[in-house]
Amino acid sequence: MERLNRLVDQLWELLKLQIFWYILLLRGGIILGVFPATAGAYGIVRDKLRKKTVTFTFKDMKKYYQESFKMANIIGWILTMLSAFIGWNWMIVPTMSEPMIKMAMYGILVIFSFLMVLIWIYLSSVLSHYKLQLSHYLLLSLQMGLTHFSHTVLHVLLFGIWLIFNYHFIHIGILIGIPIIIYTQMYINMYLFQKNIQTA
Repeated sequence: MERLNRLVDQLWELLKLQIFWYILLLRGGIILGVFPATAGAYGIVRDKLRKKTVTFTFKDMKKYYQESFKMANIIGWILTMLSAFIGWNWMIVPTMSEPMIKMAMYGILVIFSFLMVLIWIYLSSVLSHYKLQLSHYLLLSLQMGLTHFSHTVLHVLLFGIWLIFNYHFIHIGILIGIPIIIYTQMYINMYLFQKNIQTA
């Protein structure tokens, strides 16, 4: 019975986090809400993993949302536009007639796509854990992705599983999908943050 109660408590916490995320997403008009709401969710999950909080509260998430609002939107939309530009180039390159130029462009696109994936994987965790300048967030995300490559591969695999799960069980994804992937990423990345401190 105690285990069942703990399970219910954890599911309730996940549901609360998802609801808080929806509220702050809408508060920012979706466009300006998605990145700071996500950063806020990462922030309070980080606190819980560090035993600073026992339960999620809207007040705590709102605080992180407000603190990260400007930086999260700037970085998030810059990366979104760069990702869209890279995606557009992936569609343009096959139409090129010169084989050498096409091969060179594919090589460049592979490199930039790889770097972009690394940044996206670690950015939200880095944003919630450190107070840095814009360029330093990007560089630290790249550094973590390259120096902890085995964990990066794990992130990609788990994210793929998460996408498949949400595709097949979309009703569950709507209720607790965001908290599940945030918990997964933060659990891995908190270990890496502690490892970096110990080896510094």
